[in-house]
Parts: sequence; structure tokens; C-alpha cells
Amino acid sequence: MRSRIETPISSITSLVNCRMPIANFRFSNSPLVIDNEIARYVRRCVRGIEVSEETLALDLIGDTGINGNTINSIHTAEHFKDELLLSPFFDVRPWGAAGSLDRDRFEKMALEKARELLSEESIPVLTKEQEQAIDEIVKEATVDLMES
Repeated sequence: MRSRIETPISSITSLVNCRMPIANFRFSNSPLVIDNEIARYVRRCVRGIEVSEETLALDLIGDTGINGNTINSIHTAEHFKDELLLSPFFDVRPWGAAGSLDRDRFEKMALEKARELLSEESIPVLTKEQEQAIDEIVKEATVDLMES
């Protein structure tokens, strides 16, 4: 049985492995989407698991007893999403079900997500003045390089 930390790590490994062939092709935004997903999994692993009176729910464990099941409890329903990390790139399908063995699935899903993100209106990170200042610095650096 996998521990809670092994599942995100195995998912990270799967994402890294599926990202490698994509990175070798022409420029595409899909590897950036997958890199973002890898970073999300790493952040989740580094965050750790909260251990407190509330999250341990020792009273619930005591009430259910040694053969009890806490999965269907209200406490679990309230807290499981805090610990569970689901990825849009890993839909849960039975082995051999339609599309579950599609090796290009990750790339297709990442490309679709990249297109969706690119179609959204984005807020500029830099002001026009900042862009002009950067352009001026680049111009000066280019002149300095040409002179040397």
C-alpha cells in the first residue's frame, strides 16, 4: 500500500517522464503546462501534512473502533480535499478502459490547456514605462557589445 507521500511523488515522476518526449519536439506551450503541474505536485509534497487534534480526529477513530471505517464520516468529507491533490492530467480510469492507454493523452491535454490559457485575456506584468526602460537597457548593452 502506498503512503500519502509516495502517490504525489509517483505522479511527479509520471509527469516528468511524459514531459521529456514533448520537450524534444518543436516549441510548444504544452511542456510549460506540464512543468507547472510538476511544480504544483512538488509544492504539495513540500507543504507536508497537517497533524493536529482536528486533523487526527482521534475521537472519531475511537468511536468507529478497531474494525470501523472513517471514510464515510462527515469529518473525512470536510478534510480530505485539503490533503488530496488531483491533477487534470491523471483522470482515474480502469486499466485498459477507452483512452487509458493513450500515450499521447498527456500531451493532448497539456496542449488543450495551453490553448485555453492563451485564449484568456492577460494582464500585462510590466507597465509601458518599464518596457521602454528595458528596451533602452538592451539598446545600450547592444551598443556596448558592438564597440567591444
